[in-house]
Amino acid sequence: MPEYISEPNKHIEEYLDYYCNDRLNDYAVLIRGDWGAGKTWFIKEYEKKLKQDGFNRVVYISLNGVSGKDAIDDMIFCALHPVLSHKITKVIGRVAAGAVKASTKIDINSSETTLSLSTPTIDVSSVFKEGKKLILIFDDLERCQMKVSESLGYINYFVEHTESRAIILANEEKLSKCDTYKKEKEKLVGATFEFKGDIRSALNYFISELKSRSIKPKLSKEDNFESIITIYNTSKFNNIRSLRQSLREFERFYNKQILKENEELFSKILILFLIFSLELRNNGFDGEILKFRVDKENSTFQEKYNLGQFGSFLLSDATWNNILSKNIIDNTVIDDELEKNYFQYLSDQPDWLKLWKYFDLTNEEFNIVVDSAISKIKKSEWEEFGEVIHVIAALMYFNKKGILAIDIEDLKNNALVNISNIYKNKDHLYVKEFKLDPFNTSWGGYSYQGQNDTEFKDFMESLSTHIDRLDDDWVRGDAVNLLNLMAEDPRLFYQRICLTNAQDNYYWNIPILKEIPPKDFSEMYTNLDLKSFKVVYSALSNRYNASNIDLLQPEKNWLASVIENVEIIIESKTGVERLKLEDYSLKQLKKIYKEKFS
Repeated sequence: MPEYISEPNKHIEEYLDYYCNDRLNDYAVLIRGDWGAGKTWFIKEYEKKLKQDGFNRVVYISLNGVSGKDAIDDMIFCALHPVLSHKITKVIGRVAAGAVKASTKIDINSSETTLSLSTPTIDVSSVFKEGKKLILIFDDLERCQMKVSESLGYINYFVEHTESRAIILANEEKLSKCDTYKKEKEKLVGATFEFKGDIRSALNYFISELKSRSIKPKLSKEDNFESIITIYNTSKFNNIRSLRQSLREFERFYNKQILKENEELFSKILILFLIFSLELRNNGFDGEILKFRVDKENSTFQEKYNLGQFGSFLLSDATWNNILSKNIIDNTVIDDELEKNYFQYLSDQPDWLKLWKYFDLTNEEFNIVVDSAISKIKKSEWEEFGEVIHVIAALMYFNKKGILAIDIEDLKNNALVNISNIYKNKDHLYVKEFKLDPFNTSWGGYSYQGQNDTEFKDFMESLSTHIDRLDDDWVRGDAVNLLNLMAEDPRLFYQRICLTNAQDNYYWNIPILKEIPPKDFSEMYTNLDLKSFKVVYSALSNRYNASNIDLLQPEKNWLASVIENVEIIIESKTGVERLKLEDYSLKQLKKIYKEKFS
């Protein structure tokens, strides 16, 4: 058993030991920290420790939503006299703060369960005269609905007049907005501590409190334990309470035989479950799993957790949403999707995965798989970037180990050709997501072999450069389509070049407009009808916002050239045709240039 409840907060525990044992202390102790940092977990554990050490009059009180001192009186009374409060509740229905009015006679020191109804009243307030040497723990001070001066004044009464101890937990940042807080705090609080979130100690406790005996050793297994820590830290929510709730939900979901028997599947689905649950609980999604307010957040989310390593999320978005948002666990649907996305995939293992699991192969089987993988590289038959990388990584690794003697440089060139063919057959969103981290170290749930070798890193760098060139070619080729789109479908033109919720906003951060000849753009632009003009103007104006202006700097000179060409076109016009181009087309372009690039 660890010496301290929380190693990073051992100084707080040591001070509380001193504080609770010293009779001369006439002040309260404040433990402050953000919501979800683990303060409540820590103090609950410390409460257990106090009671184990013989402090029987320890009372924990949550002030969350409490609107008056009578409610606190009730909580203290019930905690000190659980049998009595239970009797009164059964007979009368409530415990009043000042008096329980009924024809009852109750001996509060008796453990008898029978009640005499012959006498009129018991004065509950007299019980608080026994409040000497109480240890009172007040949690969630900032969530109390009483005025701060009233709640701290109430606590001060026990400290000052009954020799009781008071430990207060609060998110002090929320209280600092109250004008009287600082003054009232100075009267009452003698020691203040900053609680440091301790995820490891908290996680050990959260696992121990789960009911399922079979899940505890799985979660405590080093790989899974460290994965949970990594996910929590990567999320950056710093909300231990959310993690606790997520683990409890996972325990409910875990009640499936296949998860109990398959360690690999358990680990993968645990990681995905916790990522989605933490994001949902902390507003990382827009109400539903994998639904985002803007498309950019999807890319950020993928990059944040390096989700490309999974290949798939094992379950569909709709199923994940049912499990975590709607609390619907449809075992038939889950089993069907796991069969398709996990078990069937494993039974039909591709060559890259067989090479990764070379431990299972004989020499003959190994040679067959190598020949097959090389053949697919040369014929450009691989359909995913990650598959190509896995094959090349494995071949380089085996070549280095001396069990293969192949011309790896030729195969690297073949691999880039295969990448080019994949690029042509994928939409740009696929490429964009891959490029979020072109030097990633895994795909499909498996790390690349020899990922730390210089040769592998050099190949990944050449791959990144190759994809950049493909991007450049694609941008140049698609620029013509974009120009035509401006006239044919202005709203889709807007969607393509601006940051929107649509997934096909391919060019919002790519300077594709500079690939359109300024003269061609100017001619198309000045021939737009008023309705189309308004949409295109809005698109250009919104395109150059503060968040991506640096990425679009290459379009600055292009826009200046467009303005010059519009001016040339205007010179050839007369009458109202000239006026409308001056008042609308040219004026608005100059406004955009001045506001965004000057």
